[in-house]
Amino acid sequence: KLDLRADQKVAVESLAKDMKAKAAPIRKLRQQAIKELAAGVRAGKIDKARAQQLMAQAKSQAEALKPEFQTALNKLHSILDAKQRAQLVDLLKKKRGEKFSKMRGMGGKHRGKMQKMAKELGLTDAQKDQIQDVMYAQFKKNRGEMRARMRSMKAQMKAAAEAFASPRFDARQLDIFSKNKDL
Repeated sequence: KLDLRADQKVAVESLAKDMKAKAAPIRKLRQQAIKELAAGVRAGKIDKARAQQLMAQAKSQAEALKPEFQTALNKLHSILDAKQRAQLVDLLKKKRGEKFSKMRGMGGKHRGKMQKMAKELGLTDAQKDQIQDVMYAQFKKNRGEMRARMRSMKAQMKAAAEAFASPRFDARQLDIFSKNKDL
């Protein structure tokens, strides 16, 4: 949706393609963990250790890629002019707002991804209700912590967006994608 020159479009597409390829093994590990978890649910025996192992591997690989993602953000910043950076920040804010509104408007039981997952797993209504009860209890227990984390994440995202729109930007200096931050 940005008005990119031909050279910018080629550079951005190349950058996106490169980062997508580098992130592919991480997505594959996460998908494998989900598939193995689903198979365990169907079999009535979940190998929690195996799922945790796969997710830990994915997390480790993501952490190892952090410098490359930061470099990619820095390259994107240098490819775009000031007006395009501001437009991109505005587009991302709008998209985030739409996503948040969509999540808030979901309401009811078994919506979205959870509904799809329940169908794929072949869960009964009783199982769905039991899972929802457990998740709601966990949500109530952690509500304050979750709100604080969301506020922190929102502040970090705002700072990163403002920095990206500015003439000076360094994803490494901001430590974007840090495992110690919510962003």
